[in-house]
Amino acid sequence: MGTEEAANRQKVSDDQVIQLFRDARQPIRTAGDLTEQLPITRQAVNKRLKRLASQGLLCRRKVGSSAVVYWLPES
Repeated sequence: MGTEEAANRQKVSDDQVIQLFRDARQPIRTAGDLTEQLPITRQAVNKRLKRLASQGLLCRRKVGSSAVVYWLPES
């Protein structure tokens, strides 16, 4: 990982990622959607989403051979 990528990753908090879900018109998001809105790579977005899902902060479902969708759990 390059220094610039590491610096950008540190600029994006988990709360910022979760807020993108709260602000979205559609409740279901993909890593590709979020990559367009965040200053980090798609790989970094995927890792972050997987981690947030493993912590119970997001729900995750594989919907095809490689497509994965995420959404906020019901409160």
